[in-house]
Amino acid sequence: MISRKVIKAVEAAVLVAARTPGRPVTVKEMSDRLGMSVGYLEVLVRDLREHGLLLAHRGPGGGYQFNASRLRDPSGVSLWDVVRIYQDQEEAEPVSQAPDVFLAVEQALQDSFRRACEAINLLDIAAGLELSVPRPLAAEGPFKLKPLARPMLPRGVSSVFQWASSLCPEPA
Repeated sequence: MISRKVIKAVEAAVLVAARTPGRPVTVKEMSDRLGMSVGYLEVLVRDLREHGLLLAHRGPGGGYQFNASRLRDPSGVSLWDVVRIYQDQEEAEPVSQAPDVFLAVEQALQDSFRRACEAINLLDIAAGLELSVPRPLAAEGPFKLKPLARPMLPRGVSSVFQWASSLCPEPA
């Protein structure tokens, strides 16, 4: 099963790959486009950076870019390069002992999944990404809030003094 963390990491990696070289992507921009929290994205890009896929640039105009040496590699950056970071973490967790038949099926599924991910180039996915249309801001989220009603001013008297003056008009 593919975890949600793997899917979100792939989304972040594709967004960074879709950017033109020389223009880093900030975590805030990724957050706005992907609808994820900044804190969650920082964890994901830290993992990608520690495994050599991304480079971080600090200061004004900074952000994250793909490691240029990885992009120049003839094989490119495969989807498996991102997935394996989290796949290794999940395999480190203890697994209950299952019969040998089930282990063989599970291993065959994992091998098939790995081959499929290795065949997909991350830059090919990024080439089809349309960056001109931003996704809704993270603050909007899944909630559809109604607009507030316009405040109404009372048409009648609003105090005892206005009531008294409305009963006895001032002489002219």
